[in-house]
Amino acid sequence: ETIRTKTQDWPKFVVGFRMNVARKKLLFLVATLITIVFLFVIHDYPISSTFSNDAAINRSKPNKTLIVTINPGRMGTNYLAALLFKIGVVSFHEPKPQMTGSFLRNILDHPLNYSFADRMARKIPYLEKYITYWTNSEKYSCKFPLIPWTYAETTNMFVKTWPDIIEGLGPEWKLKVVILFRYLPHALKSQFELGWFAKNHAGIRKWYYHPTDSIAQDRMHFQGLKKSNMTQFENLISYNLEIAMLAEDFKKRYGNNSRVTIVESRFEEITTSLEKAQELLRKLGLPWSRLKKLPGEINTRSEKKKHNITLQECEDVFKKFLKACKHRCVLPDAPNMMTPLARSSSSTTKIV
Repeated sequence: ETIRTKTQDWPKFVVGFRMNVARKKLLFLVATLITIVFLFVIHDYPISSTFSNDAAINRSKPNKTLIVTINPGRMGTNYLAALLFKIGVVSFHEPKPQMTGSFLRNILDHPLNYSFADRMARKIPYLEKYITYWTNSEKYSCKFPLIPWTYAETTNMFVKTWPDIIEGLGPEWKLKVVILFRYLPHALKSQFELGWFAKNHAGIRKWYYHPTDSIAQDRMHFQGLKKSNMTQFENLISYNLEIAMLAEDFKKRYGNNSRVTIVESRFEEITTSLEKAQELLRKLGLPWSRLKKLPGEINTRSEKKKHNITLQECEDVFKKFLKACKHRCVLPDAPNMMTPLARSSSSTTKIV
């Protein structure tokens, strides 16, 4: 006799109903699983490869602003950091990693794209860390009227070793660049007294260099010069002119980039005039009206200066060098470096 199962003893409509319920449960479980997988993939998959709309890309990320400087050094970067700090911008002068040493030597010996991945891998995590930490720091926020997701680094290394940072940062980042100028004989005096380009100075090819040191085609501006025939002071002049040429290169490369803002400013003006300092902040899109008083002191590193030279001597050598150099190389279009600017008698800033 055939053994009948439990379902065989049930009426057909009951069996059909139970099968439909089981099928619906199975379909519901499958649909739920597909939905979970779909949401997981959408959440973790790089959005930038799925959407082309910038608004969609940034919908879950805050807009971030990085402020940097272009300058050769001794142009007021420490002062600018203090100025930005006064209005609530998280700003540091030459923070780590400084991108010196091997990063500079790679730049001098190879095109920028040769070391792009290594440089971005070194610098960007720190930028992300700093801006996130300080924006979310209650201690910092309580002390100052903090401008969230805005971070500044004032350094002379930006234009030398990481000028292409905007190409490595995500689309939520914007870059604001301050090109700092100063009457060059004044800067040369300070640099010379600190021993720059003196024999065995520790900074050579670590954080500054002679223009003829570069063999990379995208850094050849003054190859008509002969380093062996140049004095220490002439080396200083050529280095400063090299940085001015790099500033011009940066403007040509990123001047039309919608994520990059470039502002030029003069050391003598922002250190003596509250109105000029406020104007700089306004051009950077910062709350300039917060600035009621200029920082009280400028760091001249007088304790480290071991050599003496007069401003007149600096001006004489500078003019002579420019006259001789005109026939051998292209000079930068930088009138803010070439002409002196009288200091205001109403200055409240003390230069020490």
